[in-house]
Amino acid sequence: MSFLRGEDIKAKLDEIKTEVDRIRVFPVDSGEPSVLQANNNSRVLEIALHGDATEAVLKEVAERLKDELVALKSISYVEIGSTRDYEVSIEVSRDTLRAYGITIAEVAQVIGQSSLELPGGSIETDTVAIPIRTTGRNYTQSDFENIVIRTNADGGRVYLRDIANVIDGFEDTNLSAKFNGETAVSINVFRVGDEQVLAIVSEAISYLNSEFRPSLEDGIDTTIWQNEATNLQDRIDLLVKNAAIGLFLVILCLALFLDIRLAFWSAVGIGVSFTATFAIMGALGMSINMISLFGFILAIGIVVDNAIVVSENIYTNSEKGMTTMQAAVKGTQRIAIPVVFSALTTIVAFWPLTQLPGTLGKFLTDIPCCSYDCFEPVFITGTHNTATQLIQLGRLTKL
Repeated sequence: MSFLRGEDIKAKLDEIKTEVDRIRVFPVDSGEPSVLQANNNSRVLEIALHGDATEAVLKEVAERLKDELVALKSISYVEIGSTRDYEVSIEVSRDTLRAYGITIAEVAQVIGQSSLELPGGSIETDTVAIPIRTTGRNYTQSDFENIVIRTNADGGRVYLRDIANVIDGFEDTNLSAKFNGETAVSINVFRVGDEQVLAIVSEAISYLNSEFRPSLEDGIDTTIWQNEATNLQDRIDLLVKNAAIGLFLVILCLALFLDIRLAFWSAVGIGVSFTATFAIMGALGMSINMISLFGFILAIGIVVDNAIVVSENIYTNSEKGMTTMQAAVKGTQRIAIPVVFSALTTIVAFWPLTQLPGTLGKFLTDIPCCSYDCFEPVFITGTHNTATQLIQLGRLTKL
């Protein structure tokens, strides 16, 4: 179920839970209904635990790794996958039931009543909701075997182990996982809320190499199978590379054909534009991710072009004999409208992305936001106040 923007999700969640609780009749084979709010969890790392061992051994080791990873500072949520769930199966002999005068319905009722787990609300944290439940459920083979099925007036008891065969194993499904021909279990590490992808992956890999792998038995090993931080780091490296190349070309062209001081202040303007963008993103609660970095890459070329155009016009006015102040003010004023409207046309083109509804809209909003932010500080370098301040500092001499 989805809601419109601005809706109180917690209030709606309570309303849905109330309506579901009013339903008294469900299909016989249906489980207990639950109403949960979808989290913005995203998998950032998948670890393959594999080796010459049984599924039970690997899953036990995976459970230990899961607990140890969650105990790390940067990680709060880990799941185990590619393995069957634990299952306790109870095989009852019809002849034994007849001997004791017990029906299968009676056995099922007693087992159900002796293994209950009831919800008791939840505790809300900054990143996740922790459910509270009353624990009364049986989990192990011995727990089920010691269930009393029937008693008599003399104190005699019939236990489940007396009439049934209890098997503690896995679900009877066709699920199996192999890694390089070996039995495998996957451990998925997730990013929750505002957690940092690079920090999560770095700490998890460091722990695997330094502490967990040395503690494994011979024949069992771990391998990083999926690493989302690699794609993010590649995108960051591409942004830095493009920014460095663009800045170098701007400085080179302006230094060769115009003036070295223009090249310097254009480089400063580009740096200011991106610094201001990071500040605005922090104020808006935006993060550096795959989508926002794509917006940066789109905007970086426009930022460089605007810096060159403004600087060239100021240089042209200075060549006509204007003073430093006049060249800075007149040059910026003359080119301000074309530059502003060139940025506005891009904003108009990307604006529909900010209006997309649903989950897709939340993702794509980062692209226009990052693109718009990069444009804003570019025009500050050409204002009257900025030019005056630079002259007062003695850093903007005659061009």
